Amino acid sequence: MDIEAVGTDDRRARLLAAGGVLSGWVHQQQAGWEDIPVVAAAVPAGRGRTLFSTETLAEPAVPRARAEWRIPPLIPKIGAGVASLGRLLGALRDPVIRYARPVALAAVMFVVVGGVGWLARSYWLQWEAATPKAAPAAPKPVAPVVAAPQPKGRGGRGAKRTGGLQVESDPMGARVSIDGHPRGTTPLTLQSLPVGSHAVLIESASGSVRRNAVVEADRFTTIRESIFSGWLHVSAPFEVQYSEGGRGIVFDEHNQALLSPGPHDIRVDNRELAYHTVLHVEIEPGKIASISVVPAPSTLTVTASAPAEVLVDGQKVGDTPLASFPVNLGTREIVVKSAAGVTRRFTTTVTSAPVHLDVDFSKQ
Repeated sequence: MDIEAVGTDDRRARLLAAGGVLSGWVHQQQAGWEDIPVVAAAVPAGRGRTLFSTETLAEPAVPRARAEWRIPPLIPKIGAGVASLGRLLGALRDPVIRYARPVALAAVMFVVVGGVGWLARSYWLQWEAATPKAAPAAPKPVAPVVAAPQPKGRGGRGAKRTGGLQVESDPMGARVSIDGHPRGTTPLTLQSLPVGSHAVLIESASGSVRRNAVVEADRFTTIRESIFSGWLHVSAPFEVQYSEGGRGIVFDEHNQALLSPGPHDIRVDNRELAYHTVLHVEIEPGKIASISVVPAPSTLTVTASAPAEVLVDGQKVGDTPLASFPVNLGTREIVVKSAAGVTRRFTTTVTSAPVHLDVDFSKQ
């Protein structure tokens, strides 16, 4: 048997009994009222029925001067309300039992936590008020920031950037100069060279090779050279002789000569024309270097006893008097023709020295 259900039914029965007692007491009081015969009858209680009802048994046979008194309607309504309250409590039994405990527990926790927080705050305020306040510390002076100098060296700021250079040659053992300073023989490895362009000279008994090496930062640049002969090809407007260091240079049918690699100073001569010059040439291994002999022109001056025109190799160059007209070296045909049709012809070798002609048309 459910103990809680039994308790609830007992409480409801007690409420109903209390309602019956109250109704009986009301009727007893009415019985004592003057000239109001009233009989109170209890009506059995039941769900959906009125707990109490009142009835007047009989009317007085003789009319009375005073007004009749009946049971005030409020009293039965109070009894009915008490019974309705009992039924309502019975209907709310299950929800109340289900949620009463969690709600009560939450309320208790709320009260406990709030009380603990209030006590903690009170103690904290008392402790803070009792603790003496320390004076604020003066701010520390800030030292100026000074950049420390970077150490000079590889990778440091302001350090001189360098790279490496490796030089190899065939045959080995060639002398190596960097920017005009001897640095050793091949194979040669150099470190810590300044970044940039450097003039490299590789010399051996077979000749020499000049190169321009570009050194990059933190990297090695390699030069490999084979030192062997190259070719020289020359061209000239007239026949000349070539020599170097007092020794003549022999050219083949293609007008080419085999020379050792490296720089050469070639002397060009033509004694008949009194022409002499020196040409500088750089021979590369296995390559052909070409040069051309371009002599500077000489000058031609022509005077005549009568006005005339002057032609050089069939081309008119001016009228007399003709002074310091530029003309190429070599054998030239010069024609001087007067206005009267008299012509004089000269085959002249033009040399580096100026050429001067004086024509007299009066002579045969």
